[in-house]
Amino acid sequence: MSKYSSASKFVMKLGESLSDYGAHAYHIEKALTNVSSKLKLEGSFLSYPTSILASFEAIEEYHIKRVGSGRFDLSRLSDADHVADLVLEKKLTPEEGTIRLKELRNSKEEYSNTIQVLAYGIASASFSVFFYNSLSGIILSFLLGIIAGLYSSIVKNSLRFKGTIPVS
Repeated sequence: MSKYSSASKFVMKLGESLSDYGAHAYHIEKALTNVSSKLKLEGSFLSYPTSILASFEAIEEYHIKRVGSGRFDLSRLSDADHVADLVLEKKLTPEEGTIRLKELRNSKEEYSNTIQVLAYGIASASFSVFFYNSLSGIILSFLLGIIAGLYSSIVKNSLRFKGTIPVS
């Protein structure tokens, strides 16, 4: 694989990762433009919620990549940005960067479903305190938060509901 094709492959994988983790279109376009410029590819990009169009003038390559509308995952978004920084600092080659982005995509969730559902309940109960609710109101808020967390967990893991609502 030539130096340029591995670099363009990395840039496209970076765009896909950023989109999957909830980055906005302008962030994706800016990041891909900066990375391609540093890798001497001189690319032009157009990002939509479900696709990325790329043109690399230096090597006369053109790509249209279908991407999923992303879920918001700030941890993985930060990790993908960090991988891009490592490639730009030449601490990783574009091939190694592509491998890291694939590993990031296949990694497990940082917190289990149980902890995430409990976090919904605790956040709801905590918010209820700001309205000077009684103990019964706080408990009710906690239970409603648990229900919202369970719903979010079911929707996130269900193929039937995939894409119907944005789930973090």
